[in-house]
Amino acid sequence: MANSLSQRLTGTVRSFLIMLMLVTSALCARAQQNLEKSDVVYFRLGSSVYDPEFRENGIRLEAFLRGIEEDRQSGLWEIVAVDFSAGASPEGPSRLNTRLAEARLATMTEFLRGRLAPTSSSATAHSWLEISDSVAAGSDFAGRDEALAIMGSDSLGARGKEAALRRIGGGRTWKYLELKYLPDQRAFRVSVKRRLSDLPWISASQALTKDAAVLRCTPDLSQPEGKAESLSSPRGGRVLRVKTNIPELFLLSGNVAAEIDLVGPVSLHFPVHYSALDWFSSTVKFRNFAIQPELRYNFSRVRGLFAGAHFGLAWFNVATGGDWRYQDKDGRSPLMGGGLGIGYRLPLGSGSRWELEFSLGAGVYSIDYDRFYNEPGGAWAGSGSTTWTGLDNACISITYKFPLR
Repeated sequence: MANSLSQRLTGTVRSFLIMLMLVTSALCARAQQNLEKSDVVYFRLGSSVYDPEFRENGIRLEAFLRGIEEDRQSGLWEIVAVDFSAGASPEGPSRLNTRLAEARLATMTEFLRGRLAPTSSSATAHSWLEISDSVAAGSDFAGRDEALAIMGSDSLGARGKEAALRRIGGGRTWKYLELKYLPDQRAFRVSVKRRLSDLPWISASQALTKDAAVLRCTPDLSQPEGKAESLSSPRGGRVLRVKTNIPELFLLSGNVAAEIDLVGPVSLHFPVHYSALDWFSSTVKFRNFAIQPELRYNFSRVRGLFAGAHFGLAWFNVATGGDWRYQDKDGRSPLMGGGLGIGYRLPLGSGSRWELEFSLGAGVYSIDYDRFYNEPGGAWAGSGSTTWTGLDNACISITYKFPLR
């Protein structure tokens, strides 16, 4: 019986870890997809004046700039290139459109001065032939084939093409082009290329080769009184973290945790877990009430890295779809034990208030249990005890920090 319980618990942990790896892989893929960020500012026809109200330019641009600033503050990203480009749609003389595109580029370069500096820039007067490529790749609309023929014509100039396009379908095709394609030609675009900074543990390993005196955690005596930075807080001072473990929510187990800085690099992490639900079936459930306080040491040389020792206590009612359901003995004999853990925090959001925390732990637990037939109202079938050793903590947590005075 003890072996059966251990096998089922091990299977549950294995499933949980698979879910954890999938979520982690998705986050890594997301990071790779975000190596380049871009935004667009639209201009009115014939104008080089930046209007934040037009097509929500201001809202979109400020959100983009905040994101870039957050990337800088996080220390995770390094900006390697910034490209500015501006354009003008093909109505009117090409010479005037070139000047208009240059004026739009100058307007936005000045507006972004002090916040983004371009490493490259360009201004383009777009032609009807360029737009035809976008139209050909887009969805069908009334007059599309005729419009493509006009745009690609060698016998018509720019003004002749515009006049012919305006006549298709009594002007309906032109209205569609004005709505769907031409605004993108009257726009300014900013593209920021980034790369992931060196991981902090790489820098730390390099630092270990330096003189041992450099590695001692001595205060900076050049700072004013009361300004020495806390080892447990990136910005100095004590903080309270409130967090929840995302993968655990998929097991229909509610959870919340608080972590408070105590003295220097030491903090106390206190999670609470609770679930009273079946997992979509009366024969599959992970009902529990558990606590796992952990005393943590936050390393100063590798910001975000921590290790700790924890104590665990859990009341449980577990069934994995097999013949048996297991419950803590007499409903008042929680499993008990403890172990060690390690983890890493990544700052997210403005001012590093938001964090993404990864943690993994293992421990040894003593379990006294009752076994029941796994059916509604299943009868008691015996009792047993076992010692379980394995992973007891696998988390990807979203954290928010509150500064403490």
